[in-house]
Amino acid sequence: MRLDDFTAKIASMLGVPCPELRFAATLSTPTQIAAMDSENLILTLRSSASDLDAAFAVAHELRHLWQQQTERFDLDEHAVPGSVSTIDYNLQAEEIDANAFGALVMESFFHVRPTFPSLPPNLVRLIDARKHTILEEEFQ
Repeated sequence: MRLDDFTAKIASMLGVPCPELRFAATLSTPTQIAAMDSENLILTLRSSASDLDAAFAVAHELRHLWQQQTERFDLDEHAVPGSVSTIDYNLQAEEIDANAFGALVMESFFHVRPTFPSLPPNLVRLIDARKHTILEEEFQ
């Protein structure tokens, strides 16, 4: 499946507008794979990202767009990449939710399970728990 078709499918699943995809050699931090400009509906992906990393990033960023539109999370205090440690950034409820959704999409579409090797085990357990909650609340 082409990345733009995949993006449209995930956007439709979440009931959010499909963003324009763009590519860039660098983003805000060395580990960042994607950045969403929700005001202009532009999703920029790191051009060197693998196909699977790009797909995960698309699902993750579209989940953030869903979070904004549904107002299920308080995004006013959401730290931006690089403003706090990687662990603290990923401990935010919005990131746990987006990582969990991204993992579910990867498992469903590509039959791969993200392992989040750069994150501590307790954080990975939080992501796994959120995956189960998403399945129970949104896909049952």
